[in-house]
Parts: sequence; structure tokens; C-alpha cells
Amino acid sequence: LHRPAKACLRHKIAPSAFGSRLRVTLRASRGSRIYFDTIDLYSNRYRTAAAVQLVRRLSLSRPDAELHLMGVLERAEEWAGEAMADSKKADKGDEEDAVVEMTAAEHEEALEFLESPNLIRKILDDTEALGYVGEENGKLLTYLIGLSRKLQKPLSGIVRSQSGAGKSTLTEMVQQLTPPEDVREYSRLSAQALSFMPKDHLRRKLLIIEERAGSEAADYQIRTLQTRHRLSQAVVIKDPVTGKLSTRFFEVLGPIAYLETTTNPQLNPENASRCFEICLDESEDQTVRIQRCQRQLRESRPYDRQLLIEDIKRRHHNAQRLLEQVIVYVPYAMHLKFPSRWLRTRRDNERFLCLIEVITFLHQHQRERGKTREGTPYILATVEDYRLAFTLAQDVLLNSLHELTREGQELLESIRCWLEDRADPYSVLFTRKELRQYTNLQDYRLRASLNELVDMEYVSVASGSNGKAFHYRLLDTDFSGPSPLRSLTTPDELEAILREETATAAPPVPELALV
Repeated sequence: LHRPAKACLRHKIAPSAFGSRLRVTLRASRGSRIYFDTIDLYSNRYRTAAAVQLVRRLSLSRPDAELHLMGVLERAEEWAGEAMADSKKADKGDEEDAVVEMTAAEHEEALEFLESPNLIRKILDDTEALGYVGEENGKLLTYLIGLSRKLQKPLSGIVRSQSGAGKSTLTEMVQQLTPPEDVREYSRLSAQALSFMPKDHLRRKLLIIEERAGSEAADYQIRTLQTRHRLSQAVVIKDPVTGKLSTRFFEVLGPIAYLETTTNPQLNPENASRCFEICLDESEDQTVRIQRCQRQLRESRPYDRQLLIEDIKRRHHNAQRLLEQVIVYVPYAMHLKFPSRWLRTRRDNERFLCLIEVITFLHQHQRERGKTREGTPYILATVEDYRLAFTLAQDVLLNSLHELTREGQELLESIRCWLEDRADPYSVLFTRKELRQYTNLQDYRLRASLNELVDMEYVSVASGSNGKAFHYRLLDTDFSGPSPLRSLTTPDELEAILREETATAAPPVPELALV
């Protein structure tokens, strides 16, 4: 700023709004005398009043005071203009992700990886090299959920287990293997955070929420993105100058792949029906594998291990960048059967078909290709793709369709094993303490699961009250009922059906359009 010869002023500005107003917090000092006020620099009335105060409090001449105020105005406009330009540039950068250029060697390495006949085994080996052992089905399923962001109907998953079982490590592993430009990871979302994001900020991205508690406020927006693949909102905004109300429209486009973690065994049914519930292995054998891996990592040299991790990440990032957005055609879809007893299976069936599609999509460089009549490329799913989807989804669907949570099922099975040697297991009374000693479960978890079994009438309370021990009895319930997945077509059944087909013509070309 221009400074008069006999006056030295220091100004501190903090714009609070841009547009027809330019409000600043102005601090001026001269020696021990200080002037402090909030004014609108675009208002002649405010500037005149501020000049009068500068003259009175700092003993300046009126021309010097006005000169300083005009200097502050010019600097404030420059600062505001730069801030708005940076904001627009950042928004544009979010919407238009930078295109990563691969070298010829990296392109060849990624293509060789995708064309590998044992691609699934290589992916699992890479996850172990990153330090995540065991949980092969869970790791592969979450990897495929992240990859499904490139499809028209991506998948979602909820990783569920007790604290310390490895939920965050699993989602972090998927994040590491996904190209950074395709991941949006947040610890917490406020109620309207998703609604006011840049239009394409989430389009075909993997959205990861670190803990379920951090996304509860945005549940409705997340479910809408999962189902409708877009968020649209009309908001009433008041003009700060005229006071006139107007409606502005905001739109955020999907689709998105979604992953979150939780320790709560009781999931919101509206969320659970849209997601694969991925329950982690909490057995002692898995704990032994994890501890062995932790010890092995201490033997390797940190520098060498970091180079290995960077090589794995680069290979997966480039491989996923090579995958084209093509239509996936499942030629045997009409031969498949799926459980239909529960209403939620309307979504489960769709999700299962999408799982077949993403497996085929991953193997697109190994699958038969064709073009629709419009010239749109497509690939054909194989029986091997169905076999893998069946293996991955079997345990997940069993847990989803059972009326008990996985924790309740495991406790019920433990009680049955505990009492099976008794002459009449249904007459034996037991306390929670005896059951805790047998199962070695933590009390808070045992309480929750036992209360669930009582509510669902698998166990009854024989006696007990406040201040006295409760005694429980196993009810004579038929545990050997048919499996909820008995109507799901097995891979062997599908192969037999296809062998019996007499038609040798190629499958009809699907008249689909790529979105």
C-alpha cells in the first residue's frame, strides 16, 4: 500500500463474502493508537464513516485516511479475485481428474498382468505381499467392489467385525490398489456434504468411509447414489443485497462403488439390502496367521519392502487404468435361479448378477469380444466367472438371508456343540458365566448374541431376576432346515444345463447402449 510520509498504518483484511459486498475486518494502528472495525468496502457510507474514525483516532488528515482505505479496497479486491480463481480451479481439478500417462514398459507390464491366466491368484498374492493374510474371499470381494466403479451398476459393501479384526486394513488395502484419481476416502460426512460436491466429483469413483459412525448423517444421500446414481437438490437462497429469494439447483452424478466398515452387528435394513455384508474371520487360526505375518515383516528390510509395495501399487493402478468401459453380456443369465422367498432378494439377485459382470470385466482381455449393431463393444461372461461369483457370494448371501446375525449363528452352534453329549440337551440349564467360560467370548458380545437368541426363540430364560443369576435353556428347534440358497443354481448345474443345449448358434447380439 501507498504510505504517507508521516503516517505508518498496518491493515489486516479478512473477506467474509464475495459478490455485491466486500466485508472486511480492518485493523489500523499508528504507534500505540489502534482502530478496529468491520466494514463493507463497497459501501460509500461505511468508507466515509471509517475515514472519519481514522482521522479522529489516529490523528490523520482526511486525504491520507481516504488514500489508505482505497489502498485496502484495491488489495482486498485482488485477494478476493485470486481466492475465487483458486477455488474454481480446485473445483475444476476435482471434476477433471488428471490423465496419467504410462510408459511403454508400464503399459506392457499392466497388459501382461491382465492377460495372466492365473490373474485371481496374482491379485491374492499381491494382497499378502502388502501384509494382509488370509481372508481370501473377503479380500477378493472388496477388490471387485472397488473395480465395479467402472460399470454401469457398481457394487457396495459393508465390512463388519469386532474392533481390531482388520476392517480398516482391508479397506486401506483396496484403496492402495486403486488408482488415486478414482478414490474418494473420508473419515466423516456431514448431512449435506455429498449434495454440494462438484457435479462429477463422485462419478465412477470408489467412495470409502472409514467408520460407519462417520456416514450416518449422510445415509439418505449415500442410498440415493447407490440406487439412482445421482443426487439432485433444489435449495432456496437469499440474495444478500436485494433480499430476494431464489431457487438454485444442484446435481451430483454417480454411479459410485461404496465401502464402509462397522462393528455393529445390527445393520440398518435399508443399507444392508444395498450392500454385500463382508464378515471377517475372527477365529484363532486367523489371529495366528496375522501374528506370524507381523513378525515376518520385522525381518525384512524397510527400504526393500517399500520398493515392493510401490511396484505392486503401480502395477494394479496401471492395470485398472487399462480396463475399458465395455458392456458385459451374460449369455447364460436365463438359466440361473436365485432364492425368491425374501423380498430383499430382488436386490440380492441384481447384485449377484453385477458380481458376475465385474469378474468378467476384470478378465476382459481374456474373454470373447464382439460389437452390437451400433458398434458398441461387449464381452461374454464364462461359466468360470459364474463359478467364482458363486464362491464369493455364497457365504455373504447365507449371512444376509439368515434370520440371525452371524454372531447369533455362531453362539447358537457353540451351545449345540456344548450340549450335544448330554442325554437331554434341551433340559440342561446354564448360566451366562458358564457359557462365557466355554466360548471365551467377551461379556458384551455374549450378552448381545444371547439376547438375540432369546428374542428369536432359540433359547429361553428358565429363571432369574435382578440380583440373581439367569438360567437359560436351549429350545427344541429344528436346526436342520433347508439352506436359504438351495434354489441358487450351482456351477455344476449350470455346466450340465449348457451341455444339454442342442443349439450351436452363437448367442444373440445384445442391442444395448453403453452409458
